[in-house]
Amino acid sequence: MSSIFKKAALDECGGMVEFKDYMAEDYFFGKNLAARGYTSGISNQPALQNSAATTFTSFSNRVGRRAKLRIAMMPQVILVEPLQDCFPAGIIMALSVHYLFDITIPMLFVIHFFFWISMDYMIMRVLQNGPLTLPLIQFFGFWLFRELSSPVIFIKALMTPSVRWRNNIFHVRWGGKIRDRISV
Repeated sequence: MSSIFKKAALDECGGMVEFKDYMAEDYFFGKNLAARGYTSGISNQPALQNSAATTFTSFSNRVGRRAKLRIAMMPQVILVEPLQDCFPAGIIMALSVHYLFDITIPMLFVIHFFFWISMDYMIMRVLQNGPLTLPLIQFFGFWLFRELSSPVIFIKALMTPSVRWRNNIFHVRWGGKIRDRISV
């Protein structure tokens, strides 16, 4: 992903040199600028920013790299990130509602599942400013793949915290600072 900052605002934070020891320095730029009262915006076409290959390996490597960085930058993520996906959230919701109102767990989970995928589909339509360019069944397959692969990618990120980026392997300390770099 790319970030654009005003040079004067970045200089106010100490410039690029202030963030040279950080991996994912754009996050720390944004965090520092937000603390100074600056606001930011997000592109309405995030998918167009990825020029990487569209293979399972490149997808899982990219998502895993981002998970490793989030874990290093904000260790509390370890506790809550796995719960943000459809299936873990659905299980927690179904068990909670069953406990409170004695409604059957499978029915609650199915309702949750269809609501979640419907919302994701609507968000994609909004981001695309109209109908998706792929058939609904293909969207469902990609969505299901993403939801089912997410826990595996997260566990792999926990087990192998080193970040491989292009021809380097980075060891990142808590807080996002690079401990050392190995060229491969």
